[in-house]
Amino acid sequence: LRLGNGLWEAAKFNSRLQVTELAVGHGSSSGDVWKLGYQYGEIDGSGGVDTSKNTGNVARQTLSFSGLAQPFVQSYKYDSLYRLTEANETSNGNQTWRQVFDYDRYGNRLSVVRMLESKSFAKIQTSYVGVLDEFGGRAGAEDFAFGHDVGAVGDGEVSRT
Repeated sequence: LRLGNGLWEAAKFNSRLQVTELAVGHGSSSGDVWKLGYQYGEIDGSGGVDTSKNTGNVARQTLSFSGLAQPFVQSYKYDSLYRLTEANETSNGNQTWRQVFDYDRYGNRLSVVRMLESKSFAKIQTSYVGVLDEFGGRAGAEDFAFGHDVGAVGDGEVSRT
C-alpha cells in the first residue's frame, strides 16, 4: 500500500493468516524505514521458537528501524493456560528489560517483577493479598522497592472506595 508521503506499507502472513511481518519502506517490499516481525509458538530451551507449538500467542517480536544498529527482540513465555508469565527484550544480545508474572489458582495476577537493563535497582514487586474485600473484589497492597541508585522506596496500600 503506497502512503501519501511516498513510503510503502506492507504486511506478510503465514498459512494461519497470522501477521508475520509489518514493514514501512521506500519500496513496496523493502522495510528499510521500519520493520516488525512476529513469530508464533513457544520459546524452546535454546531460545529459539518452536513453531510446531503455535497456539496463536506471539513468542517473539523483532523490531528494527532506520538508524538502529541491532534490532530489539522481545520474547514471551506463557503457562499451560496461555497466560503471560515472562516478557523480555534484548538488543545485540544484551537484556534491556524483563517482566515476570505470577498468578493464583483463580487466574488473578499475584505479582509482577520488572527489571530494566539487568540492574536490580529498577526492580518493582507488586503483590496482592489473596482475600476478597466487601465488594467482592480483591483487596491488596503494592510494594515498590528501588535500589540505592534511585534513592526512593515507597509502600502504599491499594483499596476500593
